[in-house]
Amino acid sequence: MKIWCIFFYIVAQILNFGLPACYPKCHCPKEDEAVCYLDSSETVIPDALPDYLRSLIIRGGTFENFNRHYLATFPRLETLSLISTFIRRLAPYSFNHLDNLKNLYLKYNLIETLGPNAFGDLKRLRSLELPDNGIEVIEGWAFNGSGQIQELELRFNPIKIIKSNAFSNMKDISYLKFPHNVTEIEPKAFDGLIDVHFLDMHNWPAAKSRVGGIRSGTFYGLSHVTSFLISNSDLGIVYPHAFDHAYNIGTMAITMCRILLLDKRSFLNVRNLKYLEFERNEIQKMNKFFASQFFDNKTDLYRTEVKFSKNRFSCDCTNMKVLYTLSKKFGEQLLDENFCIMSGEVTLNVVLDDLKQNCTNHFEIEDIDNEATISLRNQCLILMISTLISLYLVFIL
Repeated sequence: MKIWCIFFYIVAQILNFGLPACYPKCHCPKEDEAVCYLDSSETVIPDALPDYLRSLIIRGGTFENFNRHYLATFPRLETLSLISTFIRRLAPYSFNHLDNLKNLYLKYNLIETLGPNAFGDLKRLRSLELPDNGIEVIEGWAFNGSGQIQELELRFNPIKIIKSNAFSNMKDISYLKFPHNVTEIEPKAFDGLIDVHFLDMHNWPAAKSRVGGIRSGTFYGLSHVTSFLISNSDLGIVYPHAFDHAYNIGTMAITMCRILLLDKRSFLNVRNLKYLEFERNEIQKMNKFFASQFFDNKTDLYRTEVKFSKNRFSCDCTNMKVLYTLSKKFGEQLLDENFCIMSGEVTLNVVLDDLKQNCTNHFEIEDIDNEATISLRNQCLILMISTLISLYLVFIL
């Protein structure tokens, strides 16, 4: 019996020969990989782990104020995952001593603010994922010096404000997974994202921002975006120059949004816009000159195809004039496929005649058929001048 015990012991030692020693709460799938499960009472990364690790996954532990000292002994790391480690604050340059780091995953933590240089000088980092944290603010230059990042995941965070220059120098990101419910986007927040070609924004409460909508210069820096979708959002006022500098957008769709005002210059300088679609939105007001930019061959939008489908409009005289004018260029189905806010499923075409009649008694008369606007004061003035000329001719002749 003893001989068999000795035999099995020797075999076990042979099988384990050359396998890396691991911290008691970790396992090492490969010589240069470690996966550790820590108790919430543990506040440091196990120092018994080998310094030649290339991949490290840590679940648990409590690293509230994270800084570069936590990983000082792992200079060769290429992939790092810190999951549910109760990180609240990231010191500037927390990871920049990891010269080989390519993938960084910080999931299910309690990070509240991405401060300047939080991910600074990570020159080889390609993928950064920060889902399901408590991030509320992204400060300017948060990713300064980490221009090689290609994938950035920010969704599932309660982000309230993205400050100017937040994404500066992130020139290699081609698809930005934008977080939901961002209230405030400062001008030039996207400056530097020169390789983003597709932007998809959902649940954007822009109306709750300090300016009550999409401010001028919001998308400055997104000069290579070609496709832009905004959906399920409360946009408020779409200010003049809102999409300024995003001049290569070819296709834009705004769907299931609430819009307080479309300004006549909201899409100014979007020079290459070929197709603009508004679908299933609630639109309160359009500037009375909104339609003119699609008829003037000197404007950027003269050749743009515009489609309004299944929207609900506030059917006042100004809006009706704009919609009727647009239907002259883009087809009368525009009036058949959209509705008044207060009329349920009644289309604009059904209420058009009544609106024409009502608008003649409006302060500013909407001569819809002639696509002209003549004020009551001007009509009186024209009548008076005509009368005087007639009297003059009578007395002279």
